[in-house]
Amino acid sequence: SPSPSWATAARIAVSSSVVCTYPLAFTGLRDGVMSLLGIKQSTRNFRLTTMALLSVVTGLALAIRNVAFVVNLSGAIFGALTVYIFPCLLYLWIPNRKASAEAQFARVTVGGGVLLAVLGSVVAVLQEFAPGRLR
Repeated sequence: SPSPSWATAARIAVSSSVVCTYPLAFTGLRDGVMSLLGIKQSTRNFRLTTMALLSVVTGLALAIRNVAFVVNLSGAIFGALTVYIFPCLLYLWIPNRKASAEAQFARVTVGGGVLLAVLGSVVAVLQEFAPGRLR
């Protein structure tokens, strides 16, 4: 087993990584939410959105004790998006591809990807909050 000094070094490295990368991810989240909701870019709105999102993220971090749940849920959603949904949507956005057999297959694949994302999310939630129901 690793010595305590190596474990401490690993904890410091992970903590440094989180502290240094969190602002980058949060900036993208805040800017995306403001753009998606059509919030006007003003200093007041910028600060209010930052406080609201930071409160939600902090509340979730305090409420969710099991990191595996977050990993499972994000894996179910982003895995389906990356493998099934996004590539097919990109294909469907190509002009003059709407009526082909490939386009129909892409539409079916998007539906299947959505179904897999939902099923994976349900399994992740059940594993976390009702583990006895999956037997």
